Amino acid sequence: VSGVSGVGKDALIARIRERTDRFVVPVTMTTRAPRPAEVHGRDYLFTTREAFIQALEANELLEHAEVYGNFYGVPRSQLRDALAAGRDVIMRVDVQGVVTLRELLPDAVFIFLEPEDRSVIERRLRERGTDEATLQRRLAAAEREMIAATKSTRIGETEDIAALVAFIAGPEGRFLQGAMIDMDGGYTKTL
Repeated sequence: VSGVSGVGKDALIARIRERTDRFVVPVTMTTRAPRPAEVHGRDYLFTTREAFIQALEANELLEHAEVYGNFYGVPRSQLRDALAAGRDVIMRVDVQGVVTLRELLPDAVFIFLEPEDRSVIERRLRERGTDEATLQRRLAAAEREMIAATKSTRIGETEDIAALVAFIAGPEGRFLQGAMIDMDGGYTKTL
């Protein structure tokens, strides 16, 4: 699952996990500081730049990116363990990560969440307490990311996130590969 900052990736994944235990969600490693309610090992694996670089050099990360001055990466071991146990994996990745993962995992399903409009993102980022300089940087990045996301399976965010969760978490979700989804019309086009 990918999308611009503040679009609701974490909320979508949390709702899917409430609905089914089919998915394992790898915990992303990051060098950024935790937000007030975040817990190490649950929300992210918070680490130093030095430890992150060591993991990267040891080829322990499936993908990685530098986003807003911080490193993020998905540990290979978490994905490998989940797949070996026969579980599906749902990951939260940025647009840069999608490019890398498409090459590594050509059969994976990629979903890009789009905001209804820019004001939704701005409101959510302000509610998080994002400072003005970071807010402006993230809004500018959001515009670029939405353009770059044209190679992802795209899902427009709707007011009824329950319908989106039901679709992904339900049996239909197994047929998402290469699909363009319009929440008003269902499965609409094979890419």
